[in-house]
Order: sequence, then structure tokens, then C-alpha cells
Amino acid sequence: MNNADCDDVIWNTSDEKIVRVYPEGNSAVIYNNLKGGKAIVTATYKGKTYSCNVVSYSLYKTNISREEGTGFDYDESAKNMDELVNTENFLGVSLDWTWNRTDLVQKKTTPDGSYTHYIVEDSGTTEVTGISKDGFTKAVVTINSYGKYIDKKGTYDEKLTNEVYNLLKTEETRNTDISSSFYSMPKDQLVFLLSTADRWYNGEISDRKRVNLFRYTPFKDAMCFYSMYGDREYMGGNNSKIIEIDNAKNASDVVKGINTYMESENWARPLLYIKVHTDLNKKYVYMVTW
Repeated sequence: MNNADCDDVIWNTSDEKIVRVYPEGNSAVIYNNLKGGKAIVTATYKGKTYSCNVVSYSLYKTNISREEGTGFDYDESAKNMDELVNTENFLGVSLDWTWNRTDLVQKKTTPDGSYTHYIVEDSGTTEVTGISKDGFTKAVVTINSYGKYIDKKGTYDEKLTNEVYNLLKTEETRNTDISSSFYSMPKDQLVFLLSTADRWYNGEISDRKRVNLFRYTPFKDAMCFYSMYGDREYMGGNNSKIIEIDNAKNASDVVKGINTYMESENWARPLLYIKVHTDLNKKYVYMVTW
């Protein structure tokens, strides 16, 4: 439109969601807008219309964080992508998102197929990619998941641990005593829970990962219930405690400190795992309870 009178040129786009037009007299600047696709930019001058075909490709990238063990709705996440990527609209993106790490995020579906959601299984990063059916719009969502790892203080005191354990021991206290009763838990489940608690204590897995393994690892004849999502959740060892006790001189003082923390001497004691550390005048109790 080099020879046109600037004031008489009328600029338009066939789809403002794909291409934006900023008139500058006898020329115009165009930008891709809310999604990719094809649009036609026209300039009308003295009764004649001149056109330009424009192909626009859009890429949206964003990051979200989830704690290990948390779940989120599959369909709702797809529908709300416009909010996640901070755009006014994100139409036409397929709901069939591609996950580059299926070990980190697991797809869960109810037995009747009526509801699908995802569970974040581990710490790390996964990318979720969605592409519109016409291929012009792409979204990349990076999910960062994180857990809580123990920052151990002091030195493990095996003698003190055994003394404290014996003072706390009841018929519902399992710990490493395989012979005691713990809500009729199968032996293979108990062995698994103890080894998983050790992995948590040793810093090999986060606390969220430990809880998730406890809740979703199946064992024959193990007690379980069904969640609102239809997931089978198993009993045992969901709670971890890290208790700091000052000026404890012996095992009895440590037990008193634990009872104070638990707000009762008669707290239910399905104690699965316990380690006591000593550091000068402080004692640190690492334990997993029902």
C-alpha cells in the first residue's frame, strides 16, 4: 500500500483471536494473538480490497508445582489451561496431553471409568504437552514436584532408642518386633513398611513418597478402603514425627517429651518405627506412627 493515502486505508483481520492488526497508515503491524491458525489480513482502499494470508503458530509455556502424593483432576486441568498459561483464551487444544515421564505422574481412573485424575508419585520434573487438532497451537506445562526430606540432627543412639521403645511398647507397637500384633497386618506388608520407613529415615525417599508408597502398595489380605476417586488405599504408617526434646537425661525423660508432644500419656501407640538421636542436651526422635 506504498502509494495509498494513509488516512483512507481500512485494515481488518478475519480472526482477531489468531492475528492482531495495528494500522500505521498505509502499512500495518501484525502479531499472533491467543492461538495459532490461519487468518486473512485485508486492506481496503478506494473500493478495492487487498489481502494477505497469514499462518500463525503459538507456543505457551508455564510451570506449576505440586507436592508429592497430591492429585489433580485430568479433565479440569485440560479445560483450565488458559488460566495456567496466563492467556485470555486457549481454545482448540486437544485434551490428550502427552507426558514425557509417566513414572512421575500416574493416571488413575475409577473402576467404572467415570472419573480420571493424576497422582504425583515422586520428586522431579515432567513436561506435559498439548497440541491443537489443527497443529497450530502448542502448550508445554512443566510440573515440578517436590517432597520433604529429613535433615537429621545429632547421632543415632541405639541403646537409648531400644530403651525408649521398650517404655512405649504396647500390643499395638510393631516397630521391628515381628511377633507383636499390629491390626492383623500381613507380615509382607509390615516388612515393606519398615524397609520404606528406613528409606525415608536414610534420606533415599521423601516423606511424601513414603506416605504414597504406604497408601497405594497392595498386599494380599491387607486392610484397605476406597477413596472418593475409587483408589484402593491401604492402612498403616501415614504419619511421621520429628520431635525435638531438651534436657532429657534418660529414656524416661525422652518418653515424657514424646507424650508431651503427643498431648497425652495415653496417645494411641501403633508405633511402627522409631530412631532417637543425641546431640549434647538435645534429643531428636524420628518415628512413624499409624
